[in-house]
Amino acid sequence: MPIERFLGRVALLTGATQGIGLATARRLAQEGCKVVLSSRKQENVDEAIETLNKEGLQVSGLVGNQRVREDRKKLLEYTCEKYGGIDCVFMSAGVSPHQGSLLTFGVPVAYSYIFYQGSTLDPLVFQVTSP
Repeated sequence: MPIERFLGRVALLTGATQGIGLATARRLAQEGCKVVLSSRKQENVDEAIETLNKEGLQVSGLVGNQRVREDRKKLLEYTCEKYGGIDCVFMSAGVSPHQGSLLTFGVPVAYSYIFYQGSTLDPLVFQVTSP
């Protein structure tokens, strides 16, 4: 018997076309969640959707750059229009402006940028999902 602990829930995932993001999208969909995934490149979104659909999982997606406020808003609106709301958001996109080892630029810099991304998404979530 399949596990359906997320049946009827809606999840929005950024950076969800590879790695941890894709694995999270897969698992949520396997457990009954309606999944919307996002990435910066359309071909990555299309490939991830095709891969998951071939596994019998129903997911949809939209291209978007999480560094661009309008793209984040568009993704939230798309998800709400398609599924009537959002239950959870997973920000898996690698959005740090720094590349390389944490030892090069330091953990506080990495965390501050991730915190910034989350704090700019929160108001949009409330704005888009409120009646």
